Amino acid sequence: MVKTPGFLLAKFGRKEHLEALKNGIIFFNAIKNYRNDGTSYRGDSMEGKIPIDPEQVKMFDEDGNDFWPLLKNVGSYVSLTWSWQGDDDLLMFCASALTKEIMKNIEDNKWILGNDFKNAVKEFGDYVIILTSAELCSKIMESKEGFNNRIHIDARTIIYRELSDFSDTDAYRKTGSQLDPYFVKDYSKYRYQNEWRIILWGDPGLQLNEFGGYFIKTEPLEYAYIFETEKFLNGFSVEGI
Repeated sequence: MVKTPGFLLAKFGRKEHLEALKNGIIFFNAIKNYRNDGTSYRGDSMEGKIPIDPEQVKMFDEDGNDFWPLLKNVGSYVSLTWSWQGDDDLLMFCASALTKEIMKNIEDNKWILGNDFKNAVKEFGDYVIILTSAELCSKIMESKEGFNNRIHIDARTIIYRELSDFSDTDAYRKTGSQLDPYFVKDYSKYRYQNEWRIILWGDPGLQLNEFGGYFIKTEPLEYAYIFETEKFLNGFSVEGI
């Protein structure tokens, strides 16, 4: 497991789903469900994919002629991406990290959530659970699957970058792990979500359930609190940081 600093997290959704999470039923969704989700706030067809600079591409026919210039100049944008083969069933748990980046200082040592963050997450659900990344990861690895070494997790914050900027692609090789591309998202569209996520995989592979994901059953979370989303977004504040 990749170790990262602990975060206070906000996970938005339906009340019954968040109550299940608090009781130790942790749902991981397959990456294909995010790629195929048509919503502007949750769906991301580029999830886990590495964009390729079209100016660097060459495609050859049987005679060795590069015919790519004919394709890239047809008048419509051609999207080129690269992702790991067979990754559609890779499992993810996503939440927002409550850090200073999404908050604003209203007086000495008092912070509230910023409007950009509120607008970015308000459609995810009518309720939100506040929990800690440290407890969540510990509970997962103490589960039956974790105890028996059947699962592995990689937990980190998302790196946001402009996907059309090909000059700096270090984010896709941040730690040297083949999972690095799954912790990169588009800066323009998603940065205010301030996402933290867990990638889960098993050896052998984990079988998806009828919901297109996988449940891990753990002991109930001890440090978690459920709010109505509107009350949380408009009432949450932090002092002394």
